[in-house]
Amino acid sequence: MDADNTWFDQHGQGFQTTSLYNDNVNTRILTYNLNPPFSDFVWMENDKGCTDIDTLRLMFAPVPSGLFTFTMPSCKGDSSIIIAKTDQNNAFTYGLIHFYWSFDTKARFESDTSDFKNVDTIVARWISGSSHVVRLVTENKYGCLSGVNATTINEPPVLNPSKTLTPTTCHQSNGKIVLHNKNNLYQFTWDNTFPALHRHDTVQSNLSNKYYVVMVYGESISPDAQPGTFCLDSLKIMVTDTGEVTAKFDTLAFLDTIHSVDPREVTFENQTIGGNKYQWLFYDDKGNKIGESNIENPVYTFHKGAYKIILIAESKFNCVDTVMYKYLIVKSKSLIEVPNVFSPNGDGQNDEFIIKNQTLRDFHCTIFNRWGIIIYEWTDPAKGWDGKMKSGAEAISGVYYYIITGVGEDNVNYVNKGSLELFREAK
Repeated sequence: MDADNTWFDQHGQGFQTTSLYNDNVNTRILTYNLNPPFSDFVWMENDKGCTDIDTLRLMFAPVPSGLFTFTMPSCKGDSSIIIAKTDQNNAFTYGLIHFYWSFDTKARFESDTSDFKNVDTIVARWISGSSHVVRLVTENKYGCLSGVNATTINEPPVLNPSKTLTPTTCHQSNGKIVLHNKNNLYQFTWDNTFPALHRHDTVQSNLSNKYYVVMVYGESISPDAQPGTFCLDSLKIMVTDTGEVTAKFDTLAFLDTIHSVDPREVTFENQTIGGNKYQWLFYDDKGNKIGESNIENPVYTFHKGAYKIILIAESKFNCVDTVMYKYLIVKSKSLIEVPNVFSPNGDGQNDEFIIKNQTLRDFHCTIFNRWGIIIYEWTDPAKGWDGKMKSGAEAISGVYYYIITGVGEDNVNYVNKGSLELFREAK
């Protein structure tokens, strides 16, 4: 062999020559084309004019795609068959060996999930939802990884035949559902609120304002379902109400005790939903009507007493609703009146020093002798002084002094000071 005339040609990247017997050559393949997915390495030899050539074809392992195919479930809640896409022609040479699947927490499987990375086919179903994202990363025998391929698997919509709904009016049981079943594509089974005789009817009448459930049986609309595959879906139908009115008015202001004294002017805040006409009725605690109004938000003045408020609301469809509040309490104005003499002699006549009062929320009275010493005090406005001192001994006849403080429920502050005479008959 003429070593000086032996050379190698890396296809498309020039020549390298050598004069060494059984020599080798190092080469780098900087780029490659997937079409064709190989590169030719050519060996040429010239031995004193005798030449020969040989070619070494270098094949490129393609980067995995992470692609997969799937079937739409036959019915909602059924399984989907998910298959990773592999190159069957090259599977033996440089095929995929690992499959990294990712599913949401609602997925359920027909195989052991612990071995997911070693299987190219998954059978999965979902316990809820209608759209489910599945992700896959694949790895070949050389450790090449695909990118993350995410695909959404949509379940077929539930069987939902066209229908005509007639709403109820004024919460009466006069609603109606008509299920259209052209060409008899479906079979229906209503819930057990319907008589058994009419549980498979397409028309249901005399319905109330609420939800009704019907089971629908019909052929699958999934493009991947086998012919003759039937599904059973649950359909929830709401019968709405027309003309509904809900009478309501604000009663929080009635809890205001500061402004609950006679006379009390109240502005009513109507919060009715769906109302068109209104009638307000005002009654005392004996059932006597004391006033009325047809204004939406009337203003009315109440005097001392307890009152019942009634609002009757009517919608434009003549539906009526009524709400009542009892009782609105109106108290007298606060008051403190102090006597100037009493005689605690046990004759039942003016035996206690009683302070006339009304509508007080705070009260305190202190009795002093002429030297300014406190001899008695109390905080209950309904009580008084019986002429005895704190020690229990009877106070002697004479002049005493008081300080009365209080706050009325109408927020009026009281500070009364004065004198009184305690008179005892000589024994």
